[in-house]
Amino acid sequence: GSLAQADEAILSAQEEDDEKGANECTQPKANDFVPYGSVKCLFDLDAYFPCEDGCIRGGALKTKAGGRLKIQKTGCGTGGMCTCFTSCVPCTTSENFAKKRGDSMKDWRNRCQK
Repeated sequence: GSLAQADEAILSAQEEDDEKGANECTQPKANDFVPYGSVKCLFDLDAYFPCEDGCIRGGALKTKAGGRLKIQKTGCGTGGMCTCFTSCVPCTTSENFAKKRGDSMKDWRNRCQK
């Protein structure tokens, strides 16, 4: 079912990270994640920010259609749906790159635009 697909999505996201070796960011601790079935998410709405300076939430899980996987959660904006982020990633100067990479655009605007 969809949980298995989400697992695969997490695995492939992690493999991409490993290949790039780009993660100079300290990764969030286990208790920073909100579990949904077999998926664990970081949401960009909490007052608590799990990434170090110069890093933002990223690794948005994708749906089969290639969009961002959104999960129902109280406190999320439009329609109560939040994107499920999975890691901390270094800030980038390019908004397009950040979007493509699956970064939190809210974090990007707030934390990378200094």
